[in-house]
Amino acid sequence: VHPVKNIDLQIQLVHKLNQNNIKTKLHLIGPIRDRIYLNNLSKKINFLKIKKFINFLGPIYSQKKFEFITDADICLLTSEFECNSISAIEIMQVGGLLVATRNCSLNHADKFGAIKEKN
Repeated sequence: VHPVKNIDLQIQLVHKLNQNNIKTKLHLIGPIRDRIYLNNLSKKINFLKIKKFINFLGPIYSQKKFEFITDADICLLTSEFECNSISAIEIMQVGGLLVATRNCSLNHADKFGAIKEKN
């Protein structure tokens, strides 16, 4: 959890989906690097009344991480910047559905057919 990861966008998506009766859960996997950002996200989650839909799991380095990927309907990458994302590679490796923002810089993968970039 760090501002560059743009988790705020994911929280907004969960809120909008749940407002439209599309019950969605978000599992955030990764280290918590910025406690101030985490506190701000927690306040927003509480304000939006979606706490039961969002789980901060911290880093997972075991096989369990791949179980989360394969069980997920969608894996999100919303970083303001990614370069050769290990997360994207892991998601694609196990056949997960990856939705990423353009800022994740995955256009090189599109060039070689690993992903399809859409407007």
